[in-house]
Amino acid sequence: MRTRSLAAAALGVLLAFGLVPGMPRPVAQAYPSANVTLEGHGWGHGRGMGQYGSLGYALGGWGWQQILQHYYSNTADGTIGNPGIGVRLSRLDGAFTIVRVPNGSGFVTDGNG
Repeated sequence: MRTRSLAAAALGVLLAFGLVPGMPRPVAQAYPSANVTLEGHGWGHGRGMGQYGSLGYALGGWGWQQILQHYYSNTADGTIGNPGIGVRLSRLDGAFTIVRVPNGSGFVTDGNG
């Protein structure tokens, strides 16, 4: 009895989604308006140079100066030396933290120095 009810349920699903071989499928309809708004989200922050965009410009013959000027207009290239970079892992405040620097130099402070 249970096998029969499962078979009937499966057939109902197949019919509902038009998955039965030989069964005509509904024709796709046109969008009811001439205007379509698409919203989405990428994986980046939306600022600065995109990897694929800059690659496309380079493959299109742009030089590095043109690409940088396109993405970072109103800036100038230059050298600032080799300043230290600080990173605060605020989510780990108060937690025991292990930092490993295999190929370089680094140090860990308590945030006061």
